[in-house]
Amino acid sequence: MHYSTALFNSLPSLQTAEEQFSSKDAKQHLEGPIRKIFLDFDVQTKYGLALLHNHFPLKEGQRLVDYHSTATAWEVDDDVSVVSRKYNGQVVPRAYMFENDDIIPYEFTFVSGSVEEDPVSGDEPFFNALNQTLTSLGLEKLFGVRDLQDYDSEKTVEITEGEANIMLPRSNETFTDATLLEALWVFGPKTTPCYCACYCFRPYCGRGHHINHY
Repeated sequence: MHYSTALFNSLPSLQTAEEQFSSKDAKQHLEGPIRKIFLDFDVQTKYGLALLHNHFPLKEGQRLVDYHSTATAWEVDDDVSVVSRKYNGQVVPRAYMFENDDIIPYEFTFVSGSVEEDPVSGDEPFFNALNQTLTSLGLEKLFGVRDLQDYDSEKTVEITEGEANIMLPRSNETFTDATLLEALWVFGPKTTPCYCACYCFRPYCGRGHHINHY
C-alpha cells in the first residue's frame, strides 16, 4: 500500500462519475453482491462504499487532509507513505481506492498522537474480496471505500469553497433532494437494505456533499 498524488488526480470529476454510475447501471448491484461483501466480513459499521471523484487537483507532494471538518491540500514531505508524521501527530487515510491488486489511500485525516502504520491491518481479506467483486462487475474504477469512524453527525453538509471542502450543519433549504447526488452508501444489518449516507450538491457543479447519518 502506498499513496500517489497522480492517482488522486486521476479520479474523475463529479459529473463524469455521475455519468459512469448511470451508464453502468451501478445502483442495481449495491444491495446484491456488493452489500453481501460488507455483511460477510461484518465491516458495515466501519466502512462505506464511496463514489470515486475529486473536486480539485493536488500538486505533487500534497494530499487532501481533513482537520476540524475542513479538508484542504497539505504538504507532506514523504509523498508515498500511508501514514505520515506532522505537527506532533499523524496524517492517516480515511478513504481508499483500488489500483489493480493494490489498496491506495486517496483522502486523509489528521490525528494527534500515533496510530498503526497499517490502518487496514486485519481487514485485507475484506478489501481483496470487494476489489474482486467490483472488478468482476466492471466497477473497480467507480467505487472506493470510506472509513466511517471520523464522521461528525452534527455537521452534515460538505461544501467546497476554492480548494477547501468544509463540513457544515444542514440548516439551509438549498439542500433539497432534487439538488443531491448519491456519493456514499452504508449497509445496514441483514434485515435492512443499504442506504445513501452522502450526497454531492449539484448547484455548484458538484462542489459540496450532503451527508445523512442514520
